[in-house]
Amino acid sequence: MIYLQERGGDVWLQVHVQPGAKHTAWAGEYGERIKIRLNAPPVEGRANTALTVWLAQQFGCVARNVVVLKGELSRTKTVCFSGMAGQYEEMRDRIALALRG
Repeated sequence: MIYLQERGGDVWLQVHVQPGAKHTAWAGEYGERIKIRLNAPPVEGRANTALTVWLAQQFGCVARNVVVLKGELSRTKTVCFSGMAGQYEEMRDRIALALRG
């Protein structure tokens, strides 16, 4: 999975988001990124907040440890999970399962 990488003690996820969708869900691969549909508008950071909260729930971590590093105003984003390097394989498996689903 090129879109999920270990960086030091962190895990980075490369995503392409589609804000304003009916439901928040994994939506497959999009080039070298994972696509996520968000049930939040791209207004005043709402989509970024919804993305970080949803990803924290998906991977069972605290939302404050999930940060959009790059692409705050773009659909293509780099998300950092602080201190989650030990969970890399579990995260990879969770994404693979969701994409098959």
